[in-house]
Amino acid sequence: MKFQQTLNEFRAADPEDVHPSQLETVGAILDLIQEIQGEEDSSDIKSRIKNVGIEFFKIAMGEIPIVGGALGAADGLFAMYQAGKNEERTWAELEEYPILNRIKMHPDLAKHLDPVTLREVDKAYIDYLKTLGRETLVKNIKDIDVFTRDWVKDDTDGQISIGLVREHIRKILKEELQQPVKVLGYLKPTESFFTLAEWEYFAVRMIELQNSGFDTRSGEISCKNAKFCNTEDYNEFVSLIVQYFGFQMNTEVQRYDLLTYKNILDFIEDFVNHRFWGLENEFDHYFHDITKLKFAYFYSRGDIEPYALIDEEFTAQLYGTTWNPKKLSHYTSAKGIVRLQAAIEQGLQFDISSFTVAERPFFREDSNHIVEFMGNVRAGFRSDVKSFATTSGRRAVNLYRLEYPGKDTNNICYELESCDGSVRTSLWNEYIATPIEILGVNKIVKESIDLDVEVGDIVLTGKFKNKRTVVKSIGKDEYGHPTINGKSILKFKIEKQLPKKKWSAKSREEELSEGLLREGAEFRTLDSPLKYARAGNVKRIAYCDSSVTEPPSQRDQYFKEWEKWRKYSKGGKRLKKPKLEEIVPGVSDVCIIGFLDYHQATKNSDGSTYWYIDYMKTRGDSQGRGVASKLMDQFYETVAQPGDNVHFGKMMREEIGHLKDKMAEKYPEIDTIGAVYY
Repeated sequence: MKFQQTLNEFRAADPEDVHPSQLETVGAILDLIQEIQGEEDSSDIKSRIKNVGIEFFKIAMGEIPIVGGALGAADGLFAMYQAGKNEERTWAELEEYPILNRIKMHPDLAKHLDPVTLREVDKAYIDYLKTLGRETLVKNIKDIDVFTRDWVKDDTDGQISIGLVREHIRKILKEELQQPVKVLGYLKPTESFFTLAEWEYFAVRMIELQNSGFDTRSGEISCKNAKFCNTEDYNEFVSLIVQYFGFQMNTEVQRYDLLTYKNILDFIEDFVNHRFWGLENEFDHYFHDITKLKFAYFYSRGDIEPYALIDEEFTAQLYGTTWNPKKLSHYTSAKGIVRLQAAIEQGLQFDISSFTVAERPFFREDSNHIVEFMGNVRAGFRSDVKSFATTSGRRAVNLYRLEYPGKDTNNICYELESCDGSVRTSLWNEYIATPIEILGVNKIVKESIDLDVEVGDIVLTGKFKNKRTVVKSIGKDEYGHPTINGKSILKFKIEKQLPKKKWSAKSREEELSEGLLREGAEFRTLDSPLKYARAGNVKRIAYCDSSVTEPPSQRDQYFKEWEKWRKYSKGGKRLKKPKLEEIVPGVSDVCIIGFLDYHQATKNSDGSTYWYIDYMKTRGDSQGRGVASKLMDQFYETVAQPGDNVHFGKMMREEIGHLKDKMAEKYPEIDTIGAVYY
């Protein structure tokens, strides 16, 4: 009765009168989460959570997993374990929410547990939470930190035998870590990079644990003396290996046939006892302050080699700034061009390998296009440095590639222009850069073949190429292929000379992809059908692609008509029956794949015009085609005039900021501004 009364009071109360910290039972918590998650309109949600703390709201919306099937997602601890280490500010804010404070593990505890142990604790805690009823008081829920400590104590009570140690380690390293994982291309996790101080901690602590009996010699984790191999040391030893070399053991062993667990464990033993202690002396002279950089070890061509993360610190040490624009080139495929353009328009920040000098063709045949682009250089090198992409979008450089033939200089270009000369390795130089804008695309054309054959010459024909034949005529067949005496001299067909319908499927696909970059535009000027609070005279430039005949997706707002319903009164009370508030119109023609809405804000005293960009959008299935850039060019060339002012308004996305900067540089006679809100 008490619980029902509490619940009824909560449902009847105004949101401003109830705070999540006042909910005392599991049932009340679940009801709040369900009610918030049941809202569909974002404005309705905001009105319902006026006094619901931000962290609690994130959980209610499923953005932060909660441990335990009874209370939320079921992969809580393991999913939170990295975030817990890096977002400690969050934990202090949870004190006012008792439920959160109890079921989220403190980062100081999580970071000492390896992922395998975390999964086991997670399962056990889920089982415990499933035993709780709706009437269970929050204050009586067993704290996750207390539960974890008890679980570890019960699971490894007292001293363990050397046999058990070996068995348990074998289970972790050969069963858990050998499970197939999803390989994300050649991406390396940024979490595998550590500073020299962090690597020193790893080396020192591993040596200390060696003195307690543990080591990885002979490619096997073992304990030389069972008297000293206690559970706490064992857990820490394995946890350190997983933290610093987990990716190598979990992913790279699966990817590379020549890499084994023994290779990695042997490397760890050699690294902590010898290699690390020469790392700073070996590479310090390349950098201003090597102690501020981050390093990792990955498999490469038969060995485990050191890599440095080309992050903001790395770039700043080379050039004194992180903004280094430069015109560059990049080998890619036709599909790669489309993906690159889409990423730029969406504001995705990632670095690619590029060049300015190439003395031989690229090694991948499908990378038969050269993209010319403006890029923000992160680092420049005189020759190929065997760089890897990482999960943060940055790349990593192989430290063994920092030297250069001749002994008069190293491979790093401390001044950007110093990389643009000849390449002593007969390959290409390498710039690691963030793409800003595609300037052009060139397809690589192979060398042609000239046949020294004239009428009157003798050629040998027939099955065995021994029949003497006089050349009487030289011509071409219906496809343009060369003929002698009316017969084709080729055992193959030249694709470009064939009708497109006879091309290979891959070539037709490439042609289509290139067409996306070359296609013309049809622009229409009309009144915007949308209502804006700031102005009533909003005009629209619409981009029409006549080849588009399919209607947009139902979810593509402002391209497809959609209904906006109101579920709450202006006073915040839920309506018994939702009311249709507005029908938001779509575009006037199915061919319109992008639009730009603008209005004249005012006329300046000098006769110039102050323009305001209200809104711009590209249809979902047409992103990556440069539509936004084309719309903006059309506006600057047909609407704005020299001396005018153009205001981009509140720029909520970084790609809009890049577009504003592009227009300001391209049309310097027009004053272009915008407010950064991203």
